[in-house]
Amino acid sequence: MRIIGDYDIDGVTATYILLKGFKRLGANVDTYIPDRIADGYGIHNHLIEKAKEDGVDTIVTCDNGISAADQIAFAKKMGMTVVVTDHHEVPFEDTEEGRKYKLPLADAIINPKQSDCTYPNKNICGAVVAMKLVFALYEKYGIPESEKRRLSGTCGYRYSWRYYGPSGRKPYSCKRGTFTSASYKKIRD
Repeated sequence: MRIIGDYDIDGVTATYILLKGFKRLGANVDTYIPDRIADGYGIHNHLIEKAKEDGVDTIVTCDNGISAADQIAFAKKMGMTVVVTDHHEVPFEDTEEGRKYKLPLADAIINPKQSDCTYPNKNICGAVVAMKLVFALYEKYGIPESEKRRLSGTCGYRYSWRYYGPSGRKPYSCKRGTFTSASYKKIRD
């Protein structure tokens, strides 16, 4: 399995969370953070080809992928499994029949901005989307609650760099993560 992230703080944090979570679950997983200049943003065909050459059969995107329909179709033609985790707006086209959303043909898409998603907070970042996926897997496989709290701290670091949310309030994961990070520093020192 290969996680293809993004080069900003959200993408790097999301990549780290997925990597830690999948490894804890025993997955054979590696990561690739695209180079801003050489690769550009998100998943591209050359990254998919490289993954296939490396023997990777599953790609998980984080903080990207929702607008990469062509690239994901390319990966599917190569026989790969693709999971998209993203928080960006879903591409759409306005037609006479109304708005038509253009979702990539991935095996799974985790994005709170999908029109049929009932998750209450549509403004979470990519790191929280990754964290929610890992938490669901931890719950399914009986990983202790204490390990979830460690990943919440990672999201706190992300929020300290790039604040999300028009409400003016810090999201719970930020508050929890800041507390966890401060507690860790106190223990470490």
